[in-house]
Amino acid sequence: MLSLVMNGSPSSGSRNHEPSPPLDETYGLMKGAPLRSLVVDDSSSVRGLLSEGLRERDYNVIALGSAEEALAAHLEEPFELMIVDWT
Repeated sequence: MLSLVMNGSPSSGSRNHEPSPPLDETYGLMKGAPLRSLVVDDSSSVRGLLSEGLRERDYNVIALGSAEEALAAHLEEPFELMIVDWT
């Protein structure tokens, strides 16, 4: 499973100056295969924004609003990518 952790505060903004390489090139994933992805956030607007961005890049996205829902979904069928709101 691939894990990505980003640290920062909501007001710090992004300082990415170079685009990230596609995950399949960086981590040797199957090219063209959509990642089973999970977005967890109690804010429906944040869930929608993140999910839309991932779907536009051909990710297979499940968006949930609670840790309990996310854990149940992951135990049923594990995710390859998870974006989780920790606060």
